[in-house]
Amino acid sequence: MWRNICRLLSSKTGEMVKDIRDPAIVEMYKIKELCAAKGVDEEIQKRLGSAITLAEARDAYCESVSSGPSDALATLHKGTLSYPFDQAFEDGKTKWPLSPVMLSGHLEGKFLQSIVSMSKAKKVLEVGTFTGYAALACAEVLPEDGTVTTLEYDPFLEDMIKEFFSKSPHGNKITVRIGDAKDTLLELAEEKA
Repeated sequence: MWRNICRLLSSKTGEMVKDIRDPAIVEMYKIKELCAAKGVDEEIQKRLGSAITLAEARDAYCESVSSGPSDALATLHKGTLSYPFDQAFEDGKTKWPLSPVMLSGHLEGKFLQSIVSMSKAKKVLEVGTFTGYAALACAEVLPEDGTVTTLEYDPFLEDMIKEFFSKSPHGNKITVRIGDAKDTLLELAEEKA
């Protein structure tokens, strides 16, 4: 039941109540489950439950006061969450295990957009693309002549990334470089990109 994404099940019906993607909250739920199984003092269990409620409320509040993602970012997010990365790794398609938890989320994207906008940046360099959420979020707020260069280690992700970027009017601002980042950074320095 517990992996990178926690599917919280109702103790009464066994039906899924919600998905939890924050690894810290997932870990707190694991600890809560362990405390209950070990018969830990009720007061400690109650306080842990309160901590979980506060952490989830923080995320809910931040989401409620933030504008929503663009259609392209929402599509990227949904596609990343539903992709069978475990199977791709088992099939030897990826260099290492990939997980939806690696996705920059909506709030992280909004934060990056704020930084890019406030700094009036024209160029963004990202190291570690995964499926491209952060790169696309940055590209959306860059001026028309702005560029994002994003470096990704695993070649398996290249086609997926480019497909997501093709669904956005800002995808043409993004260049994806596949390979070891330390080598690619040296190449970029030589190119004076």
